[in-house]
Amino acid sequence: MEAKVYLEGVPWVHPKSWIRLCMEVFLSARAEEIVPGGLIVLVLPAIPSEIQYSKIGYRIFTLLESSLIDMVNEGIVEESRLTHLIFQRYFPSSEDMTKVVEKNGCFSIERMAGKSQSGIDANSFINHIRAGSEEMFTIHFGSKIAEEMFERTLEKIEEISAWLEDEYCKTKRQLFLVLKSKINL
Repeated sequence: MEAKVYLEGVPWVHPKSWIRLCMEVFLSARAEEIVPGGLIVLVLPAIPSEIQYSKIGYRIFTLLESSLIDMVNEGIVEESRLTHLIFQRYFPSSEDMTKVVEKNGCFSIERMAGKSQSGIDANSFINHIRAGSEEMFTIHFGSKIAEEMFERTLEKIEEISAWLEDEYCKTKRQLFLVLKSKINL
């Protein structure tokens, strides 16, 4: 089976373009809600500037994919449903976010800091991924399939724990931003 749930470097949508567009829309919407001089705090998953995005993988989506492929092989999910699923993720660097905020022009950066992630519990990590992506999987497959996919992935907790320790904590971090509204609408 050739299906891929997580695609890196899909040619028709460059990840940096995607994050810039999404963040510009998000910041513009928040600018309409926040009074001039008001603050907004963002905490985002990010990568260090020195690491090229194309050089990191996001193994968790490979594990979710393997759960779905098992379900296809067992006749629970139709193969065509899996081959039509594309799920991209992009984690910006601090430089990416600086460019987005500056281009948007609605906010100034009052503070920005990155914190490396360490000691991540695999079960909590899966629950965070689930919170951020379950709706997309539910829309595509239905709630019963999405539920089973996440449950099957949790059965791979040892593999997830090893990946978190060996790779994820070396390439991912949390980016903390405090933005100040600078426009009158």
